[in-house]
Amino acid sequence: MEKLFHLNHKIELDKHSIILVLIISISIFILIMMFGVYITIHQDANDIAPDSLSIIEIPKGTNFRGTIKILDENKIIEDRWKLLLTAKLLGKTKSIQAGKFYIKGGINYYDLIILLENAVILQQKITIPEGLELTEIAQIFEDRLNIPVDTFLLYRDDTELFNINYKSIKNIEGFLFPDTYFFFEDAEVEDVIRKMIFNFQKHITVNMIWKAKEKGMTVNELITMASIIQGEVIYDSEMPKVASVYFNRLKMNMRLQADPTIQYIIPGPDRLLKLSELKSDSEYNTYMHRGLPPGPINNPGLEAIRATINPDTTDYIYFVADGNGYHTFTKTLSEHNYEKNKLKILRRKKELENKVKTKIDSQSTK
Repeated sequence: MEKLFHLNHKIELDKHSIILVLIISISIFILIMMFGVYITIHQDANDIAPDSLSIIEIPKGTNFRGTIKILDENKIIEDRWKLLLTAKLLGKTKSIQAGKFYIKGGINYYDLIILLENAVILQQKITIPEGLELTEIAQIFEDRLNIPVDTFLLYRDDTELFNINYKSIKNIEGFLFPDTYFFFEDAEVEDVIRKMIFNFQKHITVNMIWKAKEKGMTVNELITMASIIQGEVIYDSEMPKVASVYFNRLKMNMRLQADPTIQYIIPGPDRLLKLSELKSDSEYNTYMHRGLPPGPINNPGLEAIRATINPDTTDYIYFVADGNGYHTFTKTLSEHNYEKNKLKILRRKKELENKVKTKIDSQSTK
């Protein structure tokens, strides 16, 4: 009986030893596996130099396997399985962002998953120059953000949607503030327009609006005049003087006779105007109708708006291009006609010089 007891006791000890060994073995195996997994997910995903940056784009709607394929094809990862394992362990297979990202060379699989979930998406830098018409701005956004021009122009008259509550506003022309913007590549047209109009409202202060009111101008008239001034000049320094001419004409009940208002109603790029075009019956034709046109003819910059609020004090009522990017200002019609003739002579001289140069160049290439 005593022997049997000792035997059972020995068996029990052996069982405990086996269980203990199994537990220790399993624990060691798990630790080895965990260590292996840790090493795996913290391995460098590629052998690209650490100081280099790659731009990767994950299109909208791409699933995780599609993302892995893009990363592999762009040599950001060397082992698709390791990235999939890392994402599954972290529970991140459904949280990867779409968009464009900077990815550093030599990044490990763990950090790559975290980056794809949280990285700042790259944005398009888009500069809108002063004086562009709405259709020209729409073309820029079609080229850069794939927003169709027609889609952009659908919002032309929707001033209420964008909270443009100024009196007598006809459409959004004139209120898309020229500036440098940053937009996500999937930006919606409403967000683009809203951002530009908000920027306008930020720059056109209450004090500026009040000063315009003191001059007897609504915001619509302020921006309309500024757009004409913007369309007339190349150099900002001339804007206050050009503004003085137009205000002098308004006081004298003279027609503005501003070429940019005719250019606005003629399709295509600006060019020398024909006499017949100056006789069109459009309400934007300041050769035929007195006063300002009904709305802006482009989207003017801040300097043109400031010049409208604070024009120079002059007696000038005429100006004409001097052929070098600037203008000559005059007080009488006879002086104006003299300067116009000088410009015609200068243009003919330049045309002749260009013809001679072209002929010489063509002969030299034979």
